Amino acid sequence: MEDIRSSKSKFVIIGAGGLGRELQSWVSHSSNFSEKLLLQGYLDDNKGALDGFANQYTILGSISDRNIKKYKNCLMGIANPGIKKDLVSKIISLGSSILSFKHSSCLIGDNNIINRGAVLCPNVIITCNVKIGESVFLNLGSQVGHDAQIGDFTSIMANVDVGGGAVIGDEVFIGSNAVVLPGVKIPDKVIIGAGAVVVKSIKEIGTYFGNPAKRIF
Repeated sequence: MEDIRSSKSKFVIIGAGGLGRELQSWVSHSSNFSEKLLLQGYLDDNKGALDGFANQYTILGSISDRNIKKYKNCLMGIANPGIKKDLVSKIISLGSSILSFKHSSCLIGDNNIINRGAVLCPNVIITCNVKIGESVFLNLGSQVGHDAQIGDFTSIMANVDVGGGAVIGDEVFIGSNAVVLPGVKIPDKVIIGAGAVVVKSIKEIGTYFGNPAKRIF
């Protein structure tokens, strides 16, 4: 896992929405950095994303602009798994680096594999023998049980509980306060709604809500 501390002192956040601005706060208040990193600003296709915050933040340019290659260190503030996957591919193809971030309050056990671009927000717990894929986002207070696997570009929102031995595929989105019971398997590109409780393995791609979680789309 590439630690943002070992990168150059300047970086940009991809995405200037609420999640990107929260990420900036977590970086600036994380005590595990030996020196303060300088946020140059944000890259976002929506020029109005920072309306009301113009005095605090700066949109340097569009994500679609090939000039992104001049920003060598990028931290992903995007939750949508499909968009995140496409942007990571583009950023890497232009020669920039995708940074990882682990907040100082995270609790990480032994024998875990955490791949490039992972973002671990405050109070995340990862127990032991867990595999975290590329550019996975784990939001505030989420926890991952022993021997679980989380696939590439998956985004897990605040206070989600992933049980031991659960297997979550690529590009999955799990909403806040959801529970995935131990041993449950979730295939690629599934959406789990906020507060859902996944009690058995899912076989079809779709959107699932409720307790127990059921496919609604």
